[in-house]
Amino acid sequence: MSHLNRTLVLAGAIVSLCAGESLLRAQNTPPPGGEKKADAPQKGNRQRGGGNFDPAAMRQRMMDRMKETFEVTNDDEWKII
Repeated sequence: MSHLNRTLVLAGAIVSLCAGESLLRAQNTPPPGGEKKADAPQKGNRQRGGGNFDPAAMRQRMMDRMKETFEVTNDDEWKII
């Protein structure tokens, strides 16, 4: 093949790869957790955990877990820690 033919084939390959890549970027990404239901309200990714999160209850569970880890048996020992 001549130098011009190789250049044209390479240029055509680059153009087709770039065009295919832009088409792939335009595809919709599926939501996490499967297919969308037609009648379900649409939620953003920020609300996928539920919506009834209670920070005070979470803090209490963490404190209870720390007491179990440190093997604290009464509140007087916990106050010292």
